[in-house]
Amino acid sequence: MFALICITGPIAGIVTGGVLTTRYGGYTSINALKLLLGESIITPFVALPIAFLSSFNVTMVMIWFLLFMGGTTMPNLIGIMLSVVKDHEKTCALSIANFAYNAIGFLPAPFIYGLIYDSGDGGHARAAFF
Repeated sequence: MFALICITGPIAGIVTGGVLTTRYGGYTSINALKLLLGESIITPFVALPIAFLSSFNVTMVMIWFLLFMGGTTMPNLIGIMLSVVKDHEKTCALSIANFAYNAIGFLPAPFIYGLIYDSGDGGHARAAFF
């Protein structure tokens, strides 16, 4: 179930986000930026309830929507950021951005989860997931 969600959610989001961004004027349009800002504001409200859910099916639906929203937002925001960088600096800018995503976002996540999970008497999975 999780593999299906991890494949379909982001792909559907990327396709939908590309269509919407193009419809709103592309990477250089203020309307597309406003759309992405709105999506970025909505996304935490999709993510926050997941830590408090007990139903497997509802959790999977919410995770699908979270990955969908990430797919609609992130590639387009990266495209907007790269569209303002000079052509000869795009490779370096993308490398720095990817390093920042990995070093600041993805690398510490398992460590922080484990730290919270093991705090006190241990077994704080819900708090760590939150």
